[in-house]
Amino acid sequence: MNHSTMTKALLLCALAAGTVAHAANDSKQVVKGPKIGKASVDDVKLDKFDADKLAFSTINPMQYGGNTAGFANVFGTNDWEVLGTQEAKTTLVDSSDLFDFTFTGAGGTSGTWTITNTGSRNAVLDLTVAIHASKASTAFLFDDQAVAAGQTLNGTWQIEWLNGGGQVPGFSNVVFFGRDVASPVPEPHVLPMTLAGLAVLGTAAWRRRGKGSSGNVA
Repeated sequence: MNHSTMTKALLLCALAAGTVAHAANDSKQVVKGPKIGKASVDDVKLDKFDADKLAFSTINPMQYGGNTAGFANVFGTNDWEVLGTQEAKTTLVDSSDLFDFTFTGAGGTSGTWTITNTGSRNAVLDLTVAIHASKASTAFLFDDQAVAAGQTLNGTWQIEWLNGGGQVPGFSNVVFFGRDVASPVPEPHVLPMTLAGLAVLGTAAWRRRGKGSSGNVA
């Protein structure tokens, strides 16, 4: 083998080795996705209390008009209803006849929110606040949350999970979900008093009718 041929052979070997090494390095590269980071139940508060549970996922809760797949396996699947929605550059849309919401700080990483019971009766519900940012969402559950008639409860929120680049992402949208909305059953000592009051009213009405009838006969 002459010198020229040997040089070409060495160059081909070096090129092949470099290609193999490059392929090996590529195989070691892992596509990074969002991570839960420091997200915890105290990231969303209502009336100064932390959420009861959280669920982290890559599901956008705004999909299909309200997608519960990101938290249903943690909070339960039954009968979730969309109560309100807001995107970063739009105003909040209330979908409930009973509750109104506000949400501030949209577009950033923290802010405030409220829920108001616009009805004339006290209410209790399971309430989920599902916040989407970048390609991930964290849903926060307030279990058996009581909201009195006409009452407004104030809350705060912040984002602490991480996007694929390891950074805290800015807000994209929020969806408020509710289920098991109910009015509380009266306290045990209240029910007998209510029944007694109805009995008195019934007796009074009966006596008035009786007097009216007697007067007509006379």
